[in-house]
This record gives sequence, C-alpha cells and structure tokens, in this order.
Amino acid sequence: MSPDGNYVYTANFLISTVSVFSTVTDTVVQEVAVGDDPSSVAVTSDGAAYVANSGVSNSVTVLDTSSFPVTVRTTVPVGAQPKDVAVTPDGSRAYVANFASDSVSVIGTATNTVVGDPIPVDDGPAGVAMAQVPKRVSSTTVVSAPNPSTVGQAVTFTASVAGDSGTPAGTVTFKEPSTAAAPSTSPPAPPPYRRSTRPRCPCPGPPPCPQPRPAPPTAHPPPPAR
Repeated sequence: MSPDGNYVYTANFLISTVSVFSTVTDTVVQEVAVGDDPSSVAVTSDGAAYVANSGVSNSVTVLDTSSFPVTVRTTVPVGAQPKDVAVTPDGSRAYVANFASDSVSVIGTATNTVVGDPIPVDDGPAGVAMAQVPKRVSSTTVVSAPNPSTVGQAVTFTASVAGDSGTPAGTVTFKEPSTAAAPSTSPPAPPPYRRSTRPRCPCPGPPPCPQPRPAPPTAHPPPPAR
C-alpha cells in the first residue's frame, strides 16, 4: 500500500507485472512490467516499492510510486529466486529472502545497491518480516563507601541497575578520570601575636613620628655616679 493509502500494489506471478489498485475508485488503474515471476512487494515511507522477482531474473525491481503513473527506478541483482522482501521501519534497508541460494540480501535504499555480502540462513528462505522493538528504560544507581581517611585508601563503588521489564543484562564499567583532582591546601597559620615592649609614641599625629622614641627601660638602672 502507498504511504497515503490511496493505492495498493499487487504482484502478478504468472504475467510478471505489478497491478496498481486505487482504493478511491476500487479499480486497477495501471499495470507495470517487472522481472520474472514477482512474488512480493514492500513499500517505503517515501513511496519506493521493492518487488521481489522470484524467477530466473534473480532481481528486485524498484518502482517509483511517489507520483502517478508509477515508473521503474532501477533493477537490483540479488540472490537466486528471491521470494520475499521487507523494508526496515525507517526505510533505510530492504531485506530480500533468496530461496534457492539460502541467503538474505540487504539493499541500501539510498543508493539501491546491495550492501555487503548476502547473509547465510537455513535452507529455502521464503519469507522475511520486520518489527520495530520498543526501547526499554533502565536506571543505574551508584553508591560509594564512606570517603577514605587517608590519601591512597581504596573506595568501593556499588552499581545497581533496574529496568521496566526485569533486570537488564550486561556490565557496568567505571572509568577513572584522566586527570586527578589537585589536593586541597590551607593557607599557613599566622605567627603568634607578640606584644611589643617599646613605649608608644606620644605624638597624636599619624606616623612617622617626628620625635625620637625614648629608649626602652633596662632591667636594672645604672648605679649613680660618685
């Protein structure tokens, strides 16, 4: 079906065509010739239709359905007898089940070329389907032991992971920062206060004092002169 729902595309195996069916008028409005024995059609959100041709052509026909009439963009060679094709939800890849070569081919829809080697699978793959898996929500709680009292002492971290549908599987990795934090330093303590034994200046003005200060008293006065 087209992205707007106005057309349905049907692969006609015996006559090697794709019918374009209008859902507005309920009639077939076009027949498009494709490869041998088309068996499956998948449409991307931008209007590209991928047709798996399961006959001897071993190809996928890419149709441009973005406008009417529908035209052939290109033909992509794949594995032997491609039976089915499906596109990813984002439309970036088309996966083709190759029945006779027991593989799955991956087509990049941006360039319409095969990406990498075919993916080997079991015998006779006849179908392929895509599903969009919803993202799960998980939370991680990290708890540390008390801070060490000395530099270089080990610290234990414990991580607990919880999810919305059970306990998630996997590992939690702790990474050490590339640069260690600089140790904190305290300013040096000021020297103890010592009271001066020199007498104060008698001048009321600001320093420097214009008058010489008297000498400090000695412990014992000199003896009187005789």
